[in-house]
Amino acid sequence: MSLSTNLASPTLWSEWVDIVERQLGHSLDGDQERDGYSLDCALDCYKAGLSPEEYAGEVTQAKAALPAFFTVAVYLVYRAYGGPEEGGWYYECGERVDRLDTPGNGNIAVPRIFTDREHATRHAITMNNQLAALVNEGRPELYSVLSDGRYSARVCDGYPEPGFPLVKPHYE
Repeated sequence: MSLSTNLASPTLWSEWVDIVERQLGHSLDGDQERDGYSLDCALDCYKAGLSPEEYAGEVTQAKAALPAFFTVAVYLVYRAYGGPEEGGWYYECGERVDRLDTPGNGNIAVPRIFTDREHATRHAITMNNQLAALVNEGRPELYSVLSDGRYSARVCDGYPEPGFPLVKPHYE
């Protein structure tokens, strides 16, 4: 289905987008979750009858709600006993590690701050590969009864929490 069959006037849509982009100072071609705007969302708002000014205001609010930075932090992740329901259940939890000694390689200083999620995610992947080779090697898997935890790099919105979960889950 083409754009022209979805819209009363593709020219009006193009003009609407031009106005919004001028007001925002950037293209609407983004990722809604990551950037707070996207052409798909803009089209939905256009079809719903929002003015360019109203949509630009929504984008401004959405961008303000996004984290200003991302942090890659290392956590010692383990499983904790949740309760006796249905034969017993466990949940994953973790404690942040700010410096980590690695055999023969010195310290890994964490956390690190990034301005965008993509770079933070790439760094977390690299960190997890290093942790697997340098620190988690020989440690029992997380689900083993012998496990005392495994180290894991995670991307956090803003500052990393000292641990997770912040509230112990309950069985439902």
